[in-house]
Amino acid sequence: MKTRKKRNQVEKLNLIPIMDAVFIFIFFLLMSAQFVDIFELESAAPVVSEVEENDLKDQKPPLNLVVEISKQEILVKTGLDGDIQKSIPFDGKAYDLDLLNRTLIELKVKNIDEKTAIFRPQQNISYKTIIQVMDAVRKVDQSHPPLTGQSVNGVVKTTRKLFDNITFETIM
Repeated sequence: MKTRKKRNQVEKLNLIPIMDAVFIFIFFLLMSAQFVDIFELESAAPVVSEVEENDLKDQKPPLNLVVEISKQEILVKTGLDGDIQKSIPFDGKAYDLDLLNRTLIELKVKNIDEKTAIFRPQQNISYKTIIQVMDAVRKVDQSHPPLTGQSVNGVVKTTRKLFDNITFETIM
């Protein structure tokens, strides 16, 4: 008589309940997640450099454009002494950003090589206001013709950008 050998059969795992649990967990995570739009505005860090006086004698003094934003007004200052070029008042609703843009266009035409503006907002200025002022400082309106000016080297340059390198001043 033949004897049969019993095979030890390995039982297969039932993965369906685990897969169901993982699917439900993924669905729960997706439904409870908050989707937030994050925007990044590029801004340079303040730079400190040492320049010898002999180097400054031959050069035109830097524009050193500073835009101070307060609740009452926006001040546009230039030069190392901070001479006020324009004061743009807050009328209770908004700043006159067109006047700011026109003022900066005049400065850009005279200083076509300059690209940097230093922002000095007060602490109580809203983020939205800072962004609106940044837009007015960076771009020329599309309806305005391109800006043309003579560089320090005597070369005539044309551009559609104002001061697109914005640096926030740190106050200690």
